[in-house]
Amino acid sequence: MKKFIFISGIILICSPGYSQTDTGFSNNPKGLPITVKTDPKALPITVKPDPKNLPITVKPSPTKTTAPNALPITVKNDPRSLPITVKPGDKIFSAGFFDDAVGEMPANWKTNKMGEIRMVNEQKWLRISESTDYVTGLTNTLPDSYKIEFDVLADFNVGQAVPYITLTLFNKGEKFREPGIWFTLAPNGGNSQQRDKVQLSTKKINGTNHFTAPATLIKTFSEKNKAKSPIHVTLTVNKQNVKAWIDSEKVYDVAEALPENIKLNRMGFEISSYGGERTNYDYYISNIQITAL
Repeated sequence: MKKFIFISGIILICSPGYSQTDTGFSNNPKGLPITVKTDPKALPITVKPDPKNLPITVKPSPTKTTAPNALPITVKNDPRSLPITVKPGDKIFSAGFFDDAVGEMPANWKTNKMGEIRMVNEQKWLRISESTDYVTGLTNTLPDSYKIEFDVLADFNVGQAVPYITLTLFNKGEKFREPGIWFTLAPNGGNSQQRDKVQLSTKKINGTNHFTAPATLIKTFSEKNKAKSPIHVTLTVNKQNVKAWIDSEKVYDVAEALPENIKLNRMGFEISSYGGERTNYDYYISNIQITAL
């Protein structure tokens, strides 16, 4: 009986499905070695940074000055101040006041005082006054070679000082009215034999004198005084060379009268101050024209 109990105990201990632990026996259904699988949820977790929480690198936004597909911009100069392309004989400027109203200043002209269109000998003329500047409507830069013509009517008292008339050619882009050409007509400005005179002068780009010709004595104004007969004035420029005529009389022919590379783009008339009575003179200009040579 004792042997049976002992053997039964051995069989129970050795039976499959039972194992001995520190606390007793645990049930292993098959009695096989136990493989413990690690719970994947318990594995170390590799945390990938949330891109939303990463430091933000801010790239400066490029400043757009032109549209993405914009072409390079070519800046064009004001055509009114550029040299004009002309051929000999082309008319560059003219003023006969045909479309201007009597009693008014010519269109596109400027003055610091007053002037008005009058009818004389059935033609329109601009009446001009002392101590006054008149700037014509010329705006284009003149070419290297050109001719300026205009007519003057002069009625004045003999033996008395009267205003002078000066044709001015200058560059508005430089110092006002400098550089340029000044051609002065001076009725009663001569001597007892030749009562009138003319004078030519030019200035450099810095405004200093470049050339002043001696006065040329003439008698054309006195001969035509009060006859209401026009005096025709002509001035030609060929680069630096300047020539001038009063009617058919050549009064100047000067080489290098102008500085080199001078560009002129305005024309006007200056009437000098003399302090006398307005009744001592009556001046008019018309038929103004510039032609390319």
